[in-house]
Amino acid sequence: MYTRTHAARGAAEYQRACASCHLADLTGQHTSPALAGETFLRLYDGRPVAALFERTRSTMSQGAVGSLSAQAYADVVAFLLEANRYPAGDRELSPDVRQLQQVTISRPSAP
Repeated sequence: MYTRTHAARGAAEYQRACASCHLADLTGQHTSPALAGETFLRLYDGRPVAALFERTRSTMSQGAVGSLSAQAYADVVAFLLEANRYPAGDRELSPDVRQLQQVTISRPSAP
């Protein structure tokens, strides 16, 4: 679904474009929700990765919606999946919404 290298690119993009609102540790603040842990799981458990990608692409970043490339949004999504303990794989996450519809976000098993 994503590779560790892909998530690392996403982490750098997140720090540049998202951390000012959602914070570096993904805990969120004010009207910017946490992007890791139970808040994330309540929003996305059982939903396709496409839902996360589309929400990210259509609402972020604040004041500059759509300012990232489709690949950069996919990179950020890969980082968010890694931060929420979804296992890495051997392929990068595609920015193709049709492909992302085929992958479901499921609550990860406890370590």
